[in-house]
Amino acid sequence: MLEEIELETGYAAEVVVRAAGDLEPIAGARIETGDAIVQTSSAGEATLARLLGPSSCA
Repeated sequence: MLEEIELETGYAAEVVVRAAGDLEPIAGARIETGDAIVQTSSAGEATLARLLGPSSCA
């Protein structure tokens, strides 16, 4: 299930990237938002910090 959220400028979001079929975490996924690029950990986790906004993610 995807949920879209909108964040104001300056907020941070902690995310987990999972496979659509089995919901297993995806390690090493590249996430781009504005001028920031982060990569997920072995548990599929990443933090998007100091978002230049407003931003939305789904």
